[in-house]
Amino acid sequence: MIGAVLYCFADLVKENTYRWGHVLRNSFISVTKVVLIGLFCGWINLEYIKIFLGNGVLYEDIKFGHIAFSYTNLFAIVFEGVAAQVSGYAIQYVGLLCLLILLCTTFLYFVFQVIEHNKNTYRGGVCCLGGFLLFMVIALGIYGSYFVPQRMHPFDMLKEGELSASTLWGQYHYGAYTVFSHKLLQCVYAFATIISNLPTATCVLLLAGAVLFGKKRNSLEIWYAFVIMACIAVVIILACMDQPSDSRYFGVPILCAVLTIWTAVYNEWITQIIFKKRVLIAILVIICVWNMELAVYQPNIKIFAPVWLVRSRDFGQSVRLGQWYAGEAMSWGEELALAGKKINTLVMNNEIGNVTIYSNYGITWLKNPGYVLKRLKEVDEYTKFDSTSYFVLTKKALFRMTELPPFITEVAPVTTVEYRGEICSWIYSGEQLLEYKDYLLEGK
Repeated sequence: MIGAVLYCFADLVKENTYRWGHVLRNSFISVTKVVLIGLFCGWINLEYIKIFLGNGVLYEDIKFGHIAFSYTNLFAIVFEGVAAQVSGYAIQYVGLLCLLILLCTTFLYFVFQVIEHNKNTYRGGVCCLGGFLLFMVIALGIYGSYFVPQRMHPFDMLKEGELSASTLWGQYHYGAYTVFSHKLLQCVYAFATIISNLPTATCVLLLAGAVLFGKKRNSLEIWYAFVIMACIAVVIILACMDQPSDSRYFGVPILCAVLTIWTAVYNEWITQIIFKKRVLIAILVIICVWNMELAVYQPNIKIFAPVWLVRSRDFGQSVRLGQWYAGEAMSWGEELALAGKKINTLVMNNEIGNVTIYSNYGITWLKNPGYVLKRLKEVDEYTKFDSTSYFVLTKKALFRMTELPPFITEVAPVTTVEYRGEICSWIYSGEQLLEYKDYLLEGK
């Protein structure tokens, strides 16, 4: 929605009209255009999945609810209390979305015009506010990455009087006992999620943008400040609505914020100093560091953490039951393929065949060379605890337990999946867990 509002707002600014009849008409045209384009892209995406990935068949026929799912899911959560389901009210929700975009665009343009007609009164305050909010997001994000964990009941029990946010995944809490402090910590954790998933060079760029707003020198500083404040507002709104905090849920505001700051910094500073040798060298060094920082985590898509986020070895080698810190080594299913490659090396070196891999999280490995993949709960009395079986225990599933499996602390794994000293998965051979067979059977 924020992307649509900013696009429609940019259309109005380009037209530079002052008659509100024209404003409403142009807003309606822009909203219709951007929503139809979005729906068309959604339909094309589903058809691509159906034809090229699903061999012409999907689990369900493509309906309008599927096409509009990305735009209506939040409405379904608010009005129906369901998530990740195709709603029967998709058309109504799309209409409501169009109305909200229209209202937000018109209001934003009204505020813009007020500021434009009172530049000396409002411009400095708006720009300073944008820079201050951006700086606070960075500062609170860094603080939250170290000191504000997200806790999940019942794995980390709620204390009497402590507030929580109920979601489909559990009850999130932050050790707060008032609504204000709970929502504040919820927002801090959301900021930490964003900042800990950005390369350090990008954070430096955001800081440069905050300084630029404070200087109030660029001719488009009001536009830039509006975009930044809108992006921050979206994150705060989603956090206060108990949206689970993850970088993928904040993709649009992150992209808008980064592109806006880059444009502002480029227009104000880089075009003026690009030919200075020292500055050019500094820019090249930043680009190299940025690429190196990302390269450490390839091909993983979920576990990235910037170089400044340094924690103790004990932190990285353990599991905190019911607690998760932003930027911690959290995988999202890809750990099975990474663990599988390591297991494949062990198997090939020892010339072992007919290997079964048990996982406590997911069992999807697209390029599986032929191993049998099973869930940990499929362990039974016929399971072979020998060199032909391996067990992959992932932190993302382990932290959702009331107590850790004893072998996690008692038995050294044959290998692990880890990045910069933080383990995201422990890998055991069947022989290592033979004496824990009863435990695994009881835990089914």
